[in-house]
Amino acid sequence: MTADASSLYNAGTAALDRGNIGEAIALLSAAKRIDPRAPDVRRNLAIAERSVAAARGETPPPMPGGGPAIALSAAEGWWLAAILLALGAVAGIVALLEGGRRGGRRSRAWKRGAAAALTSGALLAAWLSAGAIFERRHPEAVVVAASVEARRGVDEAPRSPILLRAGERVRTGQTHGDDVEVLLGGSPIGWVPRAALWNVADAPRYTRGLRSK
Repeated sequence: MTADASSLYNAGTAALDRGNIGEAIALLSAAKRIDPRAPDVRRNLAIAERSVAAARGETPPPMPGGGPAIALSAAEGWWLAAILLALGAVAGIVALLEGGRRGGRRSRAWKRGAAAALTSGALLAAWLSAGAIFERRHPEAVVVAASVEARRGVDEAPRSPILLRAGERVRTGQTHGDDVEVLLGGSPIGWVPRAALWNVADAPRYTRGLRSK
């Protein structure tokens, strides 16, 4: 576990022990973004999420298995994309050299390898870029208030407020004064005070005093 993920994990676990489920999920989710394979992070996050599901009367999600998780952080994903593109470029150069030596069969094999690596790297980079753009436009947030009502905006059509509870995940949109628009399933459901939410991407700033030197 990296130093930053460790600080987030420690803060999230302390919040879980105190019963602050919203804070725990925000902090542990941020730790998982940095180190998605850390078993302690995955386990404690699952415990917190099961608590939220139980409070909503839903079937709690299963606990993660004991085996290693197959997951990459965003930083690791970008490194993998860069490696694939570099390998594709090298394979393309080798294919050209082999072709110049009349090594037809070997040249075709290198060309196929170059095409596969370049295509995979480009697709992975495009997927990561799309995810980063969506996160910038609609950051993931967690409700940290015990409960909060998502109410319609001043100029919006009347609708019943939607109750959100601690630990629920939402996406955020526009801001207006002290309020922020919240989205569920990609659709706006109303506005809540910004103080009722923690953005997952901003969670590290709540652990400044805990970071490893």
